[in-house]
Amino acid sequence: QWAEVLYMRNRFFTALLLSNVIFLTAATVSVVGGGVNDFLKARCSGRDFPFPIGVFIILVYWFFYATFGTAASGYSLWRKEQYRRKVGYPIAPRHAHVDMLFWFLPWMLSIPISTFLLWLYSDTGNSCRLLGDHICSVSGCCILLLLLTSVSLIVAYLRLVPSLTTLMTSMYKSIGTFTVFIMLYLVLTGVFTRVFQVRLFSASSDYVVRNSTSISEENSGPKSVNFFTAFYRTFLVSLNIIDSSMLSPTDDRIDMSITHMIYILFVPVLFLNFAIGILTSVVTHVHEHSPENRYLLILSVAEFSEMILSPTRSAIRKL
Repeated sequence: QWAEVLYMRNRFFTALLLSNVIFLTAATVSVVGGGVNDFLKARCSGRDFPFPIGVFIILVYWFFYATFGTAASGYSLWRKEQYRRKVGYPIAPRHAHVDMLFWFLPWMLSIPISTFLLWLYSDTGNSCRLLGDHICSVSGCCILLLLLTSVSLIVAYLRLVPSLTTLMTSMYKSIGTFTVFIMLYLVLTGVFTRVFQVRLFSASSDYVVRNSTSISEENSGPKSVNFFTAFYRTFLVSLNIIDSSMLSPTDDRIDMSITHMIYILFVPVLFLNFAIGILTSVVTHVHEHSPENRYLLILSVAEFSEMILSPTRSAIRKL
């Protein structure tokens, strides 16, 4: 009953945050589209193109919203720690800090992402020179990260709806677990990308150049492949989408075939099967402890709301 009362006290604040995140998600999806890529391509090619003012407004809103949330959360955590030391209350366990981090992390990530996108769209001269042909891909990935942060917050708040608690909790914990696997997957793919970049892609480009009749003998040196292109090709290799002509001939063919087999075996196959097994275990655990999870969520959100609202209430009382 105490947990329910504490939650009901701040339910308006929770609903306000949820509606704000939903608005940000819908506005980002509706404003950011193919026009952004047209703008970047036109500016990078030296042509004049009107600046997408709607994208600028959304990114500025993202920046101030994330900055306010991060600053308020940081100040509230500091204020709470000061009060804890004053009364001599024992420090919270580590898992409590980890649970609160999932509320703060989307806000903290949104600050550098929105700042980078504002620079990307406003200073197209330097951004085009730095990123080259990959500028549209980088822009799309950053927009996708912003949407992922907003979706994670939506799922986090929808966990409080009684009829959706089990489903959203399973999804939320699965997102956190799968994010760790994605980071490991990117690291492993990056390692194999470097191997393929030096031994496979550059060697195959050199083979194509040396065997082309339209290219002179003096231009038959190895053609370098940048890391982003090599990473994309390595990702295609993980999907088993690879042309045999990419493998360089004679001695390197056996060597790179073995490397390709090791990559396919350890990265996509074993790695994804292990991830699916862990996610299944997470969902099973959530279903077994559904009532307890909801009350823990209520306490977590109530603490989160009290931490942010308490400085505001104190300021209002002083006024």
